[in-house]
Amino acid sequence: MTGPGRTAPGPVSLPPSIVHALRAAVLATDDGETRLRDAGFDAGRALYDDFAAWMAARAGVADPAIASLGAFGEALGAYAAAHGWGTLALEAGDGADTDGLPTLRAIGWFEVERGADGARAPYPSCLFTTGLLAGFLSRLAGQPLAVLELECASTGDAACRFVVGGEAALTRLFAERFGR
Repeated sequence: MTGPGRTAPGPVSLPPSIVHALRAAVLATDDGETRLRDAGFDAGRALYDDFAAWMAARAGVADPAIASLGAFGEALGAYAAAHGWGTLALEAGDGADTDGLPTLRAIGWFEVERGADGARAPYPSCLFTTGLLAGFLSRLAGQPLAVLELECASTGDAACRFVVGGEAALTRLFAERFGR
């Protein structure tokens, strides 16, 4: 485990089957969905340092927060692909269903899974990723941001699509989209 006072030798690559086993174990606990998002959030805040070093080495940008939106999006997509997570693309907030907020589209995403019988999830379920992106982007922005998954390949959508914004805006979008 990494954290204050702990070190790891470098990046660790895990096959999706291990990620899915960890997800299943956490989801089987009381309040598992919240715990999985919270773990993702903490991981995302920690991941920022690795991404910043990666971006500096490859794009010559020492601080991702000062990169242009295009350069940041391109680097984030390359980082995700290089680490075997899938394809990730930052999209401008021009969709009516996102109230103009930016989105991230993920294809072939590591967290997507279907039941053993090929069954689809009843609702978007990339919970770890939602937390991961919120923690990572909050650290980048220097302020709290929330992430809501609007579409999910686990439910049969072509891709996972995450919208990024303030908590109030996403709470409103969630109520509009999912009726809760």
